[in-house]
Amino acid sequence: MFSFLKRSKDNDEVKFAFDDEFAKNLERKLEISKAAEFSKFITQKDSSNLSKLDLVKGIQKSLNFEQCKPEKELFLDEKIIAQYLNEFYSTYLPKKAPEVKLILEQKHPYFIDSDGNSHVKFEYASKDDSGSYVGHRGRNSCLDFKVVLRDSVDDIRVTAHELAHALSSHNEKFAELCRTGESDAEINEYSKKDFERDGIVEIESLIVEGLLNRYLLAKGIYNENDLLNYKNGQVNSLLNETTLITEEQEILKVLNRPVTAENLNDLVENSSGSERNKLIERLNRMNGSSRDSSYMFRYVVGRVVADQWMREFEKADAHKQVAMLDKFQDYLDNTHTLNVDSACHAVLGLDFLQVMQNYVKNKFSTNKKVMTNSFDFQEQEK
Repeated sequence: MFSFLKRSKDNDEVKFAFDDEFAKNLERKLEISKAAEFSKFITQKDSSNLSKLDLVKGIQKSLNFEQCKPEKELFLDEKIIAQYLNEFYSTYLPKKAPEVKLILEQKHPYFIDSDGNSHVKFEYASKDDSGSYVGHRGRNSCLDFKVVLRDSVDDIRVTAHELAHALSSHNEKFAELCRTGESDAEINEYSKKDFERDGIVEIESLIVEGLLNRYLLAKGIYNENDLLNYKNGQVNSLLNETTLITEEQEILKVLNRPVTAENLNDLVENSSGSERNKLIERLNRMNGSSRDSSYMFRYVVGRVVADQWMREFEKADAHKQVAMLDKFQDYLDNTHTLNVDSACHAVLGLDFLQVMQNYVKNKFSTNKKVMTNSFDFQEQEK
């Protein structure tokens, strides 16, 4: 629903005016998300005279919307999901399997508060649920692990995704700071927004999703059409994320003044035709979405890195696959020390510029079949 008011109808053209409430809400959103700081971060030029925003735009232009449908229904309770994921992690990420087992059994110390209560929860979807997440509960407390169940294959995927976050040293570092009695200043410093650190947090979870696809195929839960549908969904998500980032940055660039109803309306009045309608839609989308540019950026990084990592993994022989999985498990132990470039180097041996440019050159191929070789789960079972 639009949050601005119709003002008048002049020569059959409907004009709109943003109200003070809209402007105040947008200003508050931009302040909370540190939009001005993120703009500096994403538009800063590197030695190649390219910014991260330039690279995001390159990705956006390379994508087309793909038809896809929701994940197919699958009625599983948390115990069956735990059985699948203990098996999956034991097969692909065995160094992390013991921690996964502790989390799913509600025994991992990072998810138990000072009163001995576990904060690992599986809940069925409701109208007011806050979604699935791993989060911080603050000083002298613990981490939260919550998965919202929706009776589809996505229940397995979301749990695997959140487990990857739980295994990341990002979250473990925060839990350790709280438990070892570090100062409030140090805890607050680590938990504040950091675009370099926050920008890498979906790499871990989206690589795990890619590996999970192989497991789902091997178990007969997925077929090739399901895999194609997942990949199409990833393309659509990446298109949405890159579009939101580029649109928001364009708005902030042309606004370049206090966010008031007067200034927003002036911005609209000085645009024309289809551009005016696009501008109105963009502003409304910025104000209506709970996800800002900096939030979307982490998913762009994660999807692009995970796509290329999985491409390498599928082409590799069994020996190299094991080496890649070992390296990825080591990566999980060091995420708290990394930024965007060093994370890309740690996972792919390339900097962020190279990773983004490679993605554009080797666009997501939805027709490529998953390779099978001696590392496949079925072979491991024999």
